[in-house]
Amino acid sequence: MPHRGTQRLKVPQPPKTIDGLSQWATDLGRELDIYFRQMQESSIDKAMLGSVDTVNLTASFTISPNAYVLELRTTGNVTSDATTSIKDGHENQVLILQNMDNFNVVIKHGANTRLNAAVDHTLIQYSAIAFRWDGSDWLELFRSRHPGVTA
Repeated sequence: MPHRGTQRLKVPQPPKTIDGLSQWATDLGRELDIYFRQMQESSIDKAMLGSVDTVNLTASFTISPNAYVLELRTTGNVTSDATTSIKDGHENQVLILQNMDNFNVVIKHGANTRLNAAVDHTLIQYSAIAFRWDGSDWLELFRSRHPGVTA
């Protein structure tokens, strides 16, 4: 399947006789519906690119991936939900999480996430981690620590 946003409209072959016109119109309508639905989803993804949102975390949190970058805020050390750290995204969606506070934020491995070395990851202040949604899990792309942090 082509990458979303590059989907081409598949126009069914027109009938050679009037008898096939009804089925051709039905097939064309179905293809138009698929095409416009994919274009709408593509527009939503493009609107998210570059967007930043702030999320206030509590114990056993689950993150909604509703922006490209999520700045994480907390008033104490927190750990994600053991089953779902991050809710499902759109295919190939990229998400960056950055801890903005001086408390630890633990992202659980195996909770709708696949992390490097298959272990939980602790975000310290200003550190970040990036993921890509593969249709079933958030796959870790990279992680970084703020240059001013030595821990």
